[in-house]
Amino acid sequence: MSGYEIRPMAGEDELNAALVHMRRSFGKSPYEPETLLREGHGKVATKGGEIVGGGLVFAFDQYFGGRAVPSGGTAWLAVAPWARGERLGRRIMQSKLAWLKEECGAAVTSGWSPATGMYRSWGWEVGAIGSAFTVRPSEIPVADRSFEPVLPTTQECRALHQRLAPRWDGPLRRPDWWDAWKQRCTPSLHTLGVRREGELVAFASFTEEPVQPWGFRVVVHDFWADHAEHIPGALDMLSTRALQVREIEFRRSVLSRAPYALWELPQYTLVEQGRYPVIFKILDVRRALEARGWSTAVEASVCLEVKFADDSVRAYTLDFSGGRVSVKTGGTPAVWCTEGSLASWYAGAMSMRRGRDFGRAWGEDREIDLLDAAIVPREAWIPDTF
Repeated sequence: MSGYEIRPMAGEDELNAALVHMRRSFGKSPYEPETLLREGHGKVATKGGEIVGGGLVFAFDQYFGGRAVPSGGTAWLAVAPWARGERLGRRIMQSKLAWLKEECGAAVTSGWSPATGMYRSWGWEVGAIGSAFTVRPSEIPVADRSFEPVLPTTQECRALHQRLAPRWDGPLRRPDWWDAWKQRCTPSLHTLGVRREGELVAFASFTEEPVQPWGFRVVVHDFWADHAEHIPGALDMLSTRALQVREIEFRRSVLSRAPYALWELPQYTLVEQGRYPVIFKILDVRRALEARGWSTAVEASVCLEVKFADDSVRAYTLDFSGGRVSVKTGGTPAVWCTEGSLASWYAGAMSMRRGRDFGRAWGEDREIDLLDAAIVPREAWIPDTF
């Protein structure tokens, strides 16, 4: 690693130099990277004045246990082919995470990557799989005509999203710049909604793509409905009034892995295409645990020992009470787990008991079950790609 320096990305020229490596690594460039750099932070790896790698990171909150936790996303980590094998990727990532933790107060981070083995060795773990789903309009149930199709305002959509997102573990509390950024990245994106009794109850943001030999598919990039009974109205709005629509495709992670849309279909006709996973990492154990929401039914104390990716070990005593937890360092452990399994458990993706089945957690049934009971059952899902 001699001669390599990791430092903040300085200006447009360095961004453009890093984009060369990102395109080589991913086959494409970030959407509107200037916005990501302006709203977040960039890191570069250099040697002899040459940029040989880089990555982007930005701060936001994520909902866990119904509460907004200071978090952030990491993306577009890339290293030039001739500089690989020097652990530069890990060093760039460590520098990005230090910015999130120290400058933004983030306690958790997430990202999208199929390279689960590499990230797992860095203390990350899988939280959810982002799947795409396709359904044909002819298989959608007839909607209740009490729904009114509308062109909703951005403020209405944002309010509905903010009301619904805490129902899952992982969705972003989208920052102020998010919606306009997505719209600019997809200029043909438009949004329709449905109201019932004057209230917006669902909306979908979508584009159209031609299908041979005729017609087109509706490609949904964002979809929210506040109740299963409102889903048929939202799907009807997208399809049945346009006879040229051949199919509706929900892009990666627009629907959760167990999509609530299926409950309103007369038969299971959604076609699923698995994509790659979202991964999580805890940046600050105490702050992350104390920021999250927990079950009000658990009043107990458990000492948990965590083995980190750097082979260090630390014990934490967790005192659960009133839907919150107080965390102190130290104690006599009753449960042991890896850093990655802690992150997956925290995200609501893998129970501590299942982690024990996989050999990534250890402990007696009582304490394992107490930790799992403290997690309010919510599906782990990030509908936000970056």
